[in-house]
Amino acid sequence: MKNVIFKKTKSTSDKIRESLSSALALFVPQHNCHNHFKYATEDGGKSYIGIFNASRQGNLNLNFEATFEIHKKDQSAWSALLPYPDKATVALNIMKGKPAEVYVRFVNITTELPKLISFKFNENLMCSNTGYQGPRTKGTVNPRVSQLIQINPRISKVIKIKP
Repeated sequence: MKNVIFKKTKSTSDKIRESLSSALALFVPQHNCHNHFKYATEDGGKSYIGIFNASRQGNLNLNFEATFEIHKKDQSAWSALLPYPDKATVALNIMKGKPAEVYVRFVNITTELPKLISFKFNENLMCSNTGYQGPRTKGTVNPRVSQLIQINPRISKVIKIKP
């Protein structure tokens, strides 16, 4: 019988995290939300965002809530949640039965990205993590995405979109 050696393969989120960490010399914290959240860059790698996925399709009630922490004391480390990639695409995806996505832009980032502490979708806790010890800044962002993109439930039932 042959000895078989199994190599542990890395998840996509681990690969993204390592890529961001090494390429940008930036601390990317672990999070326990791989099915609903990922760190990313925009503007050719000049700025950092976090993308959330509702993962529930065809839902017009879209209440996202995310709590972040960062070691430094800076209230301006993240923006409000915004439709990803834009309002029109999110509305179209919802009408096609796809999940909605939103993103947060991380600002004034030099050494570490904010750590996702909790993520709720429609009041349901999707994931959570332990926070940092010692001095830190903690903040929560939570828009109603359905208000941001102005979805009209009567229209979405009437419009039929071909795949």
